[in-house]
Amino acid sequence: MEMLRQPIFSSTFVWIIIIFSILLLLRPSYSDPLDEFIECNLSASFQCGDYGNFYYPFWNDNTSEHCRPLGFHLKDCEKGVPTIDFGPDGSFQL
Repeated sequence: MEMLRQPIFSSTFVWIIIIFSILLLLRPSYSDPLDEFIECNLSASFQCGDYGNFYYPFWNDNTSEHCRPLGFHLKDCEKGVPTIDFGPDGSFQL
């Protein structure tokens, strides 16, 4: 009588490994808001006109996207009269 060979891995086991691997690759990444605040505060300082250095939450066009809260955009720094852009609500010259 000839003995039938059993597969080393069952198809169920293979599917479990595949699904587990996909879930690991697709898991969402979470960041600590405090880490983001520290990064923005330390790395996002910039010179603006004669007013010296500005720090987060103020930002200019060179600031990273995640360090740009609405209402704190400083523009026209090179003209000597910086303007805070409030978005659709208007702007204010310093």
